Amino acid sequence: MALSTLGIVAVVYGITRAGDKADWTRADVLVALLGGLLALAVFAVAERHTDHPALDVTLFRQAAFTAGATVIALSFFSLLGLSFVASYYLQGVRAASPLHAGVLLLPAAIGLIAGSAIAPVLARSAGLRLVTAAGMLIVVAGQFSILWVGRNTATWAFELPILASGLGQGLALAPATEAVMSAVPRERAGAGSAVNSTLRLIGIALGVAVLGSELTALVTHADDAFVSAMHAATACGGTVSLAGAVVAFVWLPGRRRPAMDRQ
Repeated sequence: MALSTLGIVAVVYGITRAGDKADWTRADVLVALLGGLLALAVFAVAERHTDHPALDVTLFRQAAFTAGATVIALSFFSLLGLSFVASYYLQGVRAASPLHAGVLLLPAAIGLIAGSAIAPVLARSAGLRLVTAAGMLIVVAGQFSILWVGRNTATWAFELPILASGLGQGLALAPATEAVMSAVPRERAGAGSAVNSTLRLIGIALGVAVLGSELTALVTHADDAFVSAMHAATACGGTVSLAGAVVAFVWLPGRRRPAMDRQ
């Protein structure tokens, strides 16, 4: 537990510090990043050689499990990173209050709920792979659409990419979670769920750290510069989501009955 906590904290600190100072070559940045990665590597080795691991790394030997878990991590990386960046854009550039900014981000939640509701139905007919990959591609489209958002863009034009991102996340997360839980035996369902939750939280932490650092490294006091920085940050998030789509399409299984139908 100490190794995992130290590793994640050090990596997130290194990324955040690099963005704050706009310099990835600083000694404190490199020490934090390399030290964090080393601690995580030692953690993985230690977990592999214990009879009662806190994080069962052997589950990653299964391609479907690894692909599903990766998609989940990348999804939350993209979703929370976008929320972080968009909230600064709305308040800093559009002069929205915190409450107003929160309301304007609600379409992401609405899309997430809608996507999660229809994903199981689509997965039964089209398969986990296609639905998950399609969901991630919708996220990619939503993220890259923000490249056309400026200082005075109409509110509805900003809301559509936010809605699309949430919808894609919902479509991708439900079948990806199904793939993760279906890949582990029933008696190891708890371990599979724990890994799933851990990677989700890691994705959240890294999404805010990486995209926030990208934003911090590029932004100036001018609103136009902030918009440019937001474009770069969301393009990064879109690229990560595209990687998730590729992982889903290549490694997730195709059509099969969901786990709940086999019980």
